Amino acid sequence: MFRFRISALILVIVVCISVWAYWEIRRAENQIREMIAEEPSAVFVAGRLEEYTQAGVYTKFKDPHAVWLVRLSEGKLVAIRSICTHLGCTPDWQANEKKFHCPCHGSEFDMNGLNISGPAKRPLERHKIYLDGETIMVDKSTTFHGELDQWTQADSFVLPQS
Repeated sequence: MFRFRISALILVIVVCISVWAYWEIRRAENQIREMIAEEPSAVFVAGRLEEYTQAGVYTKFKDPHAVWLVRLSEGKLVAIRSICTHLGCTPDWQANEKKFHCPCHGSEFDMNGLNISGPAKRPLERHKIYLDGETIMVDKSTTFHGELDQWTQADSFVLPQS
């Protein structure tokens, strides 16, 4: 009789642990599914060309996508990654000085993204930018590096349509 009670108790404990483990695994699976579902797409719509007619830095996508759209003086529209190449901080656009300034270690970059002072040894990176009809698309999964002369590649900029 005593052995039966111990066996029954062990069985109840094993069943309880099994049920608890099953529900913990299900909860973890649901959390992983939610995280995957919330992962933002690398490609986003950045508007239309007519929204970026003036040379300058457009900061609208800095917070949601870590990207500045920049209309350069020669007419090219580029998507600059808003992450400092020194230690990964987020620089700020100083419109009155016409440069990006990183508050962490003082690196500065011109409107093209070229490093002009501070500890950063590389220019800011650019993302792929292209037109889908008349819509500007930015693809953050592709980057172009100025120090590797990749800024002349076709998908590193968009030219205004004539």
